[in-house]
Amino acid sequence: EPFHKHFDLSTNSKRKTVVVDKEFLLKTQKLLELFMLRRLKTEVEKLMPSKLETKVYCPLSKTQVFWYKALLMKDVGVLERMDSTTTTAA
Repeated sequence: EPFHKHFDLSTNSKRKTVVVDKEFLLKTQKLLELFMLRRLKTEVEKLMPSKLETKVYCPLSKTQVFWYKALLMKDVGVLERMDSTTTTAA
């Protein structure tokens, strides 16, 4: 019951926003840190081989190219507007 009281993330018709007790959340995180182990694989198993990383390059699909260009053009427009406002203000 106490957990549900403090961490009820569901919304209902009465409440439009989700409210989490931040103080209780911090206390819970501190308590759980005592029980969680954060270790690297190299610290756990000494005989483990080192990580092998392979990069594979492949072209974008037509849909990916379309959305990538659209995203870049949107950002270019924002940068142009920023540049024009800074040059007129100077």
